[in-house]
Amino acid sequence: MVLWNPSIRKSVGMPVPSACDVHGFGVCPKTNDPKIVRIAFELNQTNYSMDQYAEVFTLSSGVWRRVLMNSPIISLDFPIGHHVVIGGVIYWVAHEYGQLSINIKGVIRSRIISFDLASEEFGEVDLPDSLAGPNYHLRISKLKESLVVLNYRKRYPGDQRVCDAWMMENGVSKYSFTKLFTFQDNSSNASEVGRMANR
Repeated sequence: MVLWNPSIRKSVGMPVPSACDVHGFGVCPKTNDPKIVRIAFELNQTNYSMDQYAEVFTLSSGVWRRVLMNSPIISLDFPIGHHVVIGGVIYWVAHEYGQLSINIKGVIRSRIISFDLASEEFGEVDLPDSLAGPNYHLRISKLKESLVVLNYRKRYPGDQRVCDAWMMENGVSKYSFTKLFTFQDNSSNASEVGRMANR
């Protein structure tokens, strides 16, 4: 992996220990030290299951080190990989899988997971019920240093796709969301919403 700062025309290469589920990058607001956090899996030799863990790379130290993951975050799936950094905190969309019926497993809840670059602690954003349900199409972005969640859905069964835009009030200090607006999506697939979220 290479960190590149175009303003000073310098880059730093670093080894990535193994394959990982998701990355996040930001700058610690207390030390101004760039950090990369990675969430990865490794095989548990005892019961042959996959254990999830997190590591942080700081530019000043030049090494990866493990950090504690909260138990509710372990075993979540991070399907998008896209992240947003606001106020020294990294945010990702994650999915919790469970039993939908006797023989079917699927997404039972959508979550937004956070990582504080200063304290190096994971957390979770409390989503409104309309966003926290089994939703495959949440995207995140930011607007004026506030977290924005785009909820891609169909207004009615068989109807055209729409996208609800929600913004977290009071910046990142309080997990309270307000719906800003709903717009109609005339594209043919959900990837268009992902592109809109990243603009």
